[in-house]
Amino acid sequence: MKPKYEDWFECLLLVKPKLILVLPPEEEFGGPDAVDLRLLEEYDFYLKKIFEAESKEEIGTDFLEQALEYWLEERDKLVTEFKDGKMDGLDNPESINLAKEILYYDRAIKITIDKYLENVNKSRGKGKRLLLKDLPKPAIGWAPHFGMKVLSKFCDDNTPEVGDSYLRKCFQKDISGKQVTPKKKTKPKGKGGRPKDPKVAELRDKLYKRYYHLTETDGLKRRKAIEILEKEFPWKYTTIEKYIK
Repeated sequence: MKPKYEDWFECLLLVKPKLILVLPPEEEFGGPDAVDLRLLEEYDFYLKKIFEAESKEEIGTDFLEQALEYWLEERDKLVTEFKDGKMDGLDNPESINLAKEILYYDRAIKITIDKYLENVNKSRGKGKRLLLKDLPKPAIGWAPHFGMKVLSKFCDDNTPEVGDSYLRKCFQKDISGKQVTPKKKTKPKGKGGRPKDPKVAELRDKLYKRYYHLTETDGLKRRKAIEILEKEFPWKYTTIEKYIK
């Protein structure tokens, strides 16, 4: 059964990965040739081959690995630009656009990994499940630049191009730790509660990454993964369950 291509596929076309098709050697020219598929009208057809799990077997080229490598390379260029420009917050148009572009690439990677695994495992039926650890190296080593929690929020609405307000909502806090959502009125000194510990936010991010690893890489069920996390983190089952929603 062929997968359906909806808005999520348009998200990939927003950051078209470079896919190189190596052609068979032609005796007339004395060697192989290659073509950048982005130049062809049939580009969508070849990109969809990734999710039909046919590219490597039928075409002899692993488009999945090519796409992931391209997205990671382009994303890391933007990350360097973001850091070099010392754009620590999301308080100016340039930093907002860079953060948005970085998330576009990470979203494309996450969607591709998730959809590929989903489609392949559907075609396998009751056979052995394909896990994240079985995918090409770029997929196994990938981690979202802004963390999985922010990226997951960003993926809630798979609209290819999102607005600045949507981007801001995906961050509880910006990159510098300053609040990016409208600030609530602060309580007078002496009447407030205990200040939030930044280490807790960092620990929650580690929790989310670990949960993703257990379920996607190791293939564990949600309940079993939470039981393991309960032993590794200083929270009870119900608290962990709330944090990973």
